[in-house]
Amino acid sequence: MKKKLLFIVFISGLSFCFIIVLFSLSGNSVKPNPFERIFTHNFLHLSNVLEMKNKDFYIAGSTSNYIYLGSYNDRLKLLLTDTKLADTTPVYLVNTKRYKLKAAKVLVDSPNFFLSDNIAHKLYTGKLSNGRFRPLTGKPVFLAGNSVPISESSFAIRTWKDSLKELELAKQTSSPPYLSRAPELLEKQIDGVFCTDGILYYNKNLKMIIYTYYYRNEFICVDTSMQLLYRGNTLDTVSKAGIHVTEVKSASKTTTSAPRKVSNSGGATFGPWLFNRSKLMARNEEKKQFLNASVIDAYDLTNYGRYMFSFYLPKYKKHKAREFRVFENYIIALYDRYVVVYDVENGFFSQFQPANL
Repeated sequence: MKKKLLFIVFISGLSFCFIIVLFSLSGNSVKPNPFERIFTHNFLHLSNVLEMKNKDFYIAGSTSNYIYLGSYNDRLKLLLTDTKLADTTPVYLVNTKRYKLKAAKVLVDSPNFFLSDNIAHKLYTGKLSNGRFRPLTGKPVFLAGNSVPISESSFAIRTWKDSLKELELAKQTSSPPYLSRAPELLEKQIDGVFCTDGILYYNKNLKMIIYTYYYRNEFICVDTSMQLLYRGNTLDTVSKAGIHVTEVKSASKTTTSAPRKVSNSGGATFGPWLFNRSKLMARNEEKKQFLNASVIDAYDLTNYGRYMFSFYLPKYKKHKAREFRVFENYIIALYDRYVVVYDVENGFFSQFQPANL
């Protein structure tokens, strides 16, 4: 009986060790990295919460007072609310020409709105006053990832180079030449696709287009003519994309053969700021706190992307924020089925801003 008990204990211990090893190999373990963050005092205060019926919604746009929520299921319907989240008003978009929308996502920059359809490879522009929209141009271009409106008649987009093997940034407009390519902006490290993957933002205050790489510590700042302003670096030390690419000859495509090590996973821009959500823990952070919040690093876009400070965007009902927007007086964040508004301490961001902003 004693031998049987010892055998059970041994097998249980071996199984536990095996699980620990698998967990470590899966990339889910959190290890400190060789950099440090500067944390401010807690300047966020939970203000209002709106519970939605499901989690198919996203932030279509926002202003200093109002928030527009889009829906992945009902793509031509918006919900308008204010920062108190007390009431929601539906806003319906009208497809008068019956355009063939496949996966349209709405972007609002009041009084205008825009539609971006990555499957149909079409961009549309319209007015909120009547909900009607029209194609930006009759000459579609292959959209590869997110695109952002930079005026009523132009978008910054990510597309494919003529070879169809590498990604590049470009500007699409409603008038000739329709497409202005900027092939030198994205810098290839490995394959020109996965290694240059990232996300586009547009900062209306600075009239600046920003592209943040997912897998390396770099972001690109560009003017509205797609001319490079500067290349900035995020706080971490990951200068080369940590991906491994494998060619699948039977399907004539490439894929990653190992888990991708994400450095930056989205963010927001406002005023002179880029707020970047990092996936890497600094050596001066506590593991428990890092795992129970999203760490946001703030960079000054008016000073060549200089790192300024960091803060935690907390979990809500055990969920991490899946996206957020930042304004002078509040931060809006989406968690699972919840819209959450945090009040920002009065004057917190303005203490860092130059006087002319």
